[in-house]
Amino acid sequence: MHRNNPQLLRFYTSELTNPTAYFSTIVAPAINKVIRILAEVVAEGISQGLFRQDIHAVNASLALAGMINYFFLSTLATENLISHSAEQDEQLIQQYVGIFSRGIAVPGVLPRC
Repeated sequence: MHRNNPQLLRFYTSELTNPTAYFSTIVAPAINKVIRILAEVVAEGISQGLFRQDIHAVNASLALAGMINYFFLSTLATENLISHSAEQDEQLIQQYVGIFSRGIAVPGVLPRC
């Protein structure tokens, strides 16, 4: 979505930081819809025993959406650090989901918080 409609991310970020009269009727409902869908997926994963029981589904959804959205928001600032080619979008999303779901630590190496 971000790759095909880059103006949407700029619009919604602007609305989040400096809301206009359209925020409550256009932006908030759209964001709520996406977060609710993600939260339902997380809640289903919790009920199936795939995710920890102490995870708050909405908080987890906001965290994942934030990771992915920030990548696209920061393309200009990070273009010398990472490739931003469209061909790597799916790989990026899969890596973020992996970091999100499994963390970055090797299991058993770092103490749990």
